[in-house]
Amino acid sequence: MIVLLDMDEVIVDFVGGALAAFARKTGMMVPRVEVRDVMKIGELCTDKFGSSPDPWLHTVMSMVSFWEELEPVDGAIDGIRKLQKSHDVLIVTAVNPMCPETYVGKLRWIQRNLPSFPIENYFPVRRKELVRGDVLVDDHPDFLLRFPGPTIVVDRPWNRDLITSWTRVSDWAGIVSAIDDLDHELI
Repeated sequence: MIVLLDMDEVIVDFVGGALAAFARKTGMMVPRVEVRDVMKIGELCTDKFGSSPDPWLHTVMSMVSFWEELEPVDGAIDGIRKLQKSHDVLIVTAVNPMCPETYVGKLRWIQRNLPSFPIENYFPVRRKELVRGDVLVDDHPDFLLRFPGPTIVVDRPWNRDLITSWTRVSDWAGIVSAIDDLDHELI
């Protein structure tokens, strides 16, 4: 089975990295539980403290080091290795065309944290629905809704309004289990 894995908030802790960068810049902490929309994390941080809009997140995201130093989501490294034993695993991740550094930073993260991962299975692409796969594992509603096949929703505050028959998981044990279940259904 061809498994398509999103990177941000599925494999790496993008929100934690962005909030840590904000804390380093300002000395102010924004609790992770306050992030209800991953696409508006920059606005949340600037609005919370009454400051004028600040391009801090764009500045951070344009640094290769931000991407390559993100922490893995708990269980992601082992989960990917387990999946690779019986599936063709591809990483399909959106890259911001305004920040081409995301491509390099994410690639370096994969090379450092998953050194045996085949680089030809890394797809930096905004149109994930165009990549052929049997299942997409993602957290972002836009990508989940456009994918033509089965999807596994990684539970995050910004996707809890999705009312679907899709499988919803909260961690990597759930991802691996859901993919194994789907594989047995397809046989």
